[in-house]
Amino acid sequence: MVNTIADFGNSCSLTDKDLEYSHYRHGYERKLVGIRNPIDDNVVFPTLVYVMLSAAQDTNRLVRVFDKLSKNRLNTPEGIKQANQTKIRKILKGTRFPNKKTENFIKLPDWWEQETSKDIIDEIVQNINSHKKGKQTYLRNKLAENGPTGVGYKISSLFIQTLTEDLKGVEVVTVDKWILEFLRKIGYKVKVPDYRTVSGITRKEYLDCEKIISEKAEKCDLSPGELGYTLWCKFSYTKPNRSLSDFF
Repeated sequence: MVNTIADFGNSCSLTDKDLEYSHYRHGYERKLVGIRNPIDDNVVFPTLVYVMLSAAQDTNRLVRVFDKLSKNRLNTPEGIKQANQTKIRKILKGTRFPNKKTENFIKLPDWWEQETSKDIIDEIVQNINSHKKGKQTYLRNKLAENGPTGVGYKISSLFIQTLTEDLKGVEVVTVDKWILEFLRKIGYKVKVPDYRTVSGITRKEYLDCEKIISEKAEKCDLSPGELGYTLWCKFSYTKPNRSLSDFF
C-alpha cells in the first residue's frame, strides 16, 4: 500500500515510496564516491569533484566521467596538478559546459591547499561527523562565499548533502531547476533561469526558495534536505541505472 505523505496541490504530491527511493538514491551516490561515515579525509576532495561535475549533468554521464577521473587519479589535488591539461580536457569533453568545468577543475587544487580553505572544509567535516544540528546553513554559506570558482550556494549545499550520512540530517536545500519548477507549479512566482545561458538565481532568490522548502519540510516532518532531495528525485529526469538489489 502506497501512502501520501505530502500533497502540495496541482498534481504535486509525495508518497512513502518516493521518500524510500530518495534515501536509496542518496546512498547510491555516496557509494559511487566512496563515502563512509565517519568521513575520511581521503573522500572529501573526490566528493567536491563529484558535485562540481554534477552541474547541468545527467547522472549516467556524470558517473562515467567521474569514474574516468578516478581511474586516472584526477580525483586528488596531486593528480590534477601533475596531469597533462590536455588529458583533463579530453575526459571532461563529454560533460555539459566542458570548457568552464575544465577551467574550474584545473584551478581547484590551488584553492584546496589554502589555509582558509582547509579551515572551511575541516569545519564542515567535523560538524557532519559530530551530528550537531543548527550549523549547516552557516557552513554552507561560508563555503559558497569563499569557495573555489564554480562552487556557489547550490554546489555547496549539494556537497554537504552528499557528505551527510542520512538525509534526515541535511539542513540545507539544493535549489536547482527542478526545485524552481516545482515551486512555480504549485503557485509561487519564481523565475526558472535558462541554465544554458546564465549561471543561476541570485543569493537572495536562492535563500528565499530554500526558506519555502524548509517551511514545507517542517509541516511534513521531514528535514529541509530530505524534502528537497525527494522532490528532485521525483520530478527530475535523472534516475540511476542500477536496481535496488545492486545497492543492497
